[in-house]
Amino acid sequence: MNEHHKVWMESRGMDEEWLRSATRNGFDVHHRDGNHSNNDPDNLIMIFSKDHAYLHSTSKFSARVNGKWMTQEEIDDIKLTKGERAYRMRLEGKVWREIGGGTLPNCAKFYAKKHGLKWPIHVPHPRETVDTSEGGLACKVYAMRLDGYGYVLIAQKFKMASKADAQRHGRKFAEANNLSWPPKSPFGVIIPIIHKSPYEDSLFTDAMKRD
Repeated sequence: MNEHHKVWMESRGMDEEWLRSATRNGFDVHHRDGNHSNNDPDNLIMIFSKDHAYLHSTSKFSARVNGKWMTQEEIDDIKLTKGERAYRMRLEGKVWREIGGGTLPNCAKFYAKKHGLKWPIHVPHPRETVDTSEGGLACKVYAMRLDGYGYVLIAQKFKMASKADAQRHGRKFAEANNLSWPPKSPFGVIIPIIHKSPYEDSLFTDAMKRD
């Protein structure tokens, strides 16, 4: 319970259980003057939650953040703070799963637009960092692993006897070109197996195996 809830209860002679029941059933306590520091009993009124939200949407208080009504300016400040951090991490080449999900992409976009910065920021796919133009079976196997294909699917595509053959070809290309094996993204993360055959043992363990 917030302070204004307690003031309202005491001034109306209601207990906490009654007020909790009322709020669960779609009611809320509203500050008439919009000043949330003014907890004078005459400034507090119980209204429908939908009406409460409507009143705030048509006033300077536009949204509730962590239980507190905030002005649009306050909300924008929070978005800019989060957006600046996310934007800088994106510039460093980090992918969104490293930066964090949720609203962070939108915050970064908001920050970029506010400051006239480039958006979106392109972070290269791991395959773009490897030259696979020379052809050859080993090169094709390595390229498919960078795209997230499992060893079983690669072996099936090139009619190999087993997934061990696919692993062997991929490792051969990696060693010849001084590349990481198992394949890793530019950020040091092992490429997970995304496209897998129904016979694939696991999303991750195959990428870690050695013959």
